[in-house]
Amino acid sequence: MPPVEERFEEDPAEQFRHYRKELQRQFFRNCLGYSIALSVLLYVSSIAVWSLCAAAFWTLMLVLEATSAFNGSETTESCGFRRWQSRQSWIAAGHGDRRSLKRLQNVQ
Repeated sequence: MPPVEERFEEDPAEQFRHYRKELQRQFFRNCLGYSIALSVLLYVSSIAVWSLCAAAFWTLMLVLEATSAFNGSETTESCGFRRWQSRQSWIAAGHGDRRSLKRLQNVQ
């Protein structure tokens, strides 16, 4: 994966592809954490009612996250992608990318 400074200057379609990959990578990390926590929760609590409710709620959250990670609902005009672009420009400016820094100064 190229450094952030290089990625920020790519065309929006390429940035969007990186954004989708990052969404999917984050979803898989959350699924791994979910499976570990669920197994510990069920082992420790011996299937108490509150643990089943917590597991059901967490499962619902993961399903909603999966729809945003794998569904076509995210576009280049969506607010999530715009936030990601802004965060990438701030990171690039923090790493010394002068073009990103000037762009951020012009916005403010």
